[in-house]
Amino acid sequence: MTVSDCWHRYFNSKLDCWLLQAKYNAALFKSVRSRRLDNGKVLLERLGAERECRDEQGRTPFIVACGHHEAFAWYLMDVAESDVAAVDNDGLTALHWAACAGWSGKNNWWQYF
Repeated sequence: MTVSDCWHRYFNSKLDCWLLQAKYNAALFKSVRSRRLDNGKVLLERLGAERECRDEQGRTPFIVACGHHEAFAWYLMDVAESDVAAVDNDGLTALHWAACAGWSGKNNWWQYF
């Protein structure tokens, strides 16, 4: 086996890992938007999806969860320890998304921001 063959194998394995990671991250966003906390837990805890990955608009799964599903957002904030200060491409934070989604203050979620 030549050095070129080794490099080719190494590069392809890294590329395969990167593509697999991208699929897991895309699946994480889909599970957040679909309000499937069970799927999100599997993706984060077992398959290694990145909790701070970004979509095309610069939003993290936590920012998206704040606009879609309060329980998912709580999980990402408390268990996965997502960055609550993350900002998307439009300059909006998770707090903006949570307020627009109509989160109530009964759980004192605002104290984490």
